[in-house]
Amino acid sequence: MGQSNVKAEKLVVGVNDNYVVECQHIWTNRDDGHNLDHYWCVLWKFDNGKITEGRHLAADQHAVDQFFTELTN
Repeated sequence: MGQSNVKAEKLVVGVNDNYVVECQHIWTNRDDGHNLDHYWCVLWKFDNGKITEGRHLAADQHAVDQFFTELTN
């Protein structure tokens, strides 16, 4: 990922006593043309002021899997 030149645009942030959710538009700009342009949300759960869980929710999990699989091959 270090060569991916990742950019992120924050779209939505929501907060309550136990959770924070952040939705972003994420895209890469790799020299080899292998790029991802994607919408992503992360739901963080807090307990006693500490993160206890994080869930990444991809708009298209297949596209994310394919991007990372091709990076490792």
